[in-house]
Amino acid sequence: MCIIMTNNRTYYKHISGIKGLACIFVMLGHYIGPYKYAQKFNVSFHLLDLINSSELSFLLDESYWLNLFFVASGFLVSKSKVSDLKDVFYKSVIRFLRLAFPIFFSYFLIFLIYKFVGFHTVDIANLFQCDWLQNYYKGRYNLLHVIESPFAVLIQGKITLNAPYWVLRYMFISSIIIYFLKTLYVTFKVKINDVIMFLCLICIIITLYWVSPIISACLTGMLVAVYEESELKNKETFIAATIISIMILMSIIPVTMKASVFFSLLILLVPKMSIVNLILSSKFMQFIGNISWGVYSFHWPIFCSVGLLALLKAVDAGISLKYAYPFIIILAALLTLVLSIIFAKSFEPLSFYIIKKIQNKLFVKQQ
Repeated sequence: MCIIMTNNRTYYKHISGIKGLACIFVMLGHYIGPYKYAQKFNVSFHLLDLINSSELSFLLDESYWLNLFFVASGFLVSKSKVSDLKDVFYKSVIRFLRLAFPIFFSYFLIFLIYKFVGFHTVDIANLFQCDWLQNYYKGRYNLLHVIESPFAVLIQGKITLNAPYWVLRYMFISSIIIYFLKTLYVTFKVKINDVIMFLCLICIIITLYWVSPIISACLTGMLVAVYEESELKNKETFIAATIISIMILMSIIPVTMKASVFFSLLILLVPKMSIVNLILSSKFMQFIGNISWGVYSFHWPIFCSVGLLALLKAVDAGISLKYAYPFIIILAALLTLVLSIIFAKSFEPLSFYIIKKIQNKLFVKQQ
């Protein structure tokens, strides 16, 4: 993706792998959505049914894995150095730009897909009686949607050409909150006991959950980052007490908060688990992590255009859904990878180049 954009990819290798892991499961969850939510599907995929009806159903729940993005985003944003309100303003502007330009360029490419292939969610929704799919790509789109996309997505919270972007506004707001809280932390950490500051942050996280679970999840990632950087004595004792407290609360806290807690522990503990760290730091996971912005951006529009068009053609040709549906998933995944690689090699560097130029023009002091 980069829903989380950072220049420290080589330093946080396991975080890059974690982003890749989240991408894979979010994409899988979206791709099997038409099957999961359809009222009329002529064949059954027994393995999917078995997983979906078991304790492992979270593996097919894209909303669960989105929390991994949020926690990782909060973790990486918290690594930014901020010490006063001027830094908060500077970092917030740069954060906006680092999201805005990739949004604009990805919208442009998605608009081209729309013009040349079109979206076929309504046809498939009618065919399979899938109300879930009916909610996507029902309108007509033009270049104005592309031009206004950064402000529409990040400021207004309006999404047109890419439904998964609905989370980006909350993640942008989370970044501003994290910068502000990090400033307070830097200001008061000498005067206030670390444990008290952590408890205050935990209270903020719990409170903000009822405002936005996404913001709460991002701040949970911040908690992990601040914990790593702190000079807290007996860290192991503190984290053990925190885990025990959370386990006691597990029966009453919402599922999404449980996911945030689990993924926070994953980020914290992966470097200490050699086998898991080796997997997440592998070349494949690094590769997926490094193109994760593109995977997150393009997997859904490609599936809804090329993928669903191919499925319609297969059904018209009398091909069994048992073979056609897995084929279109593989096709959409491969096309997503190709477009994501192209985007990572061209538009992402162009975005960083433009942002660097803006930084040099508007900000004398580099931070």
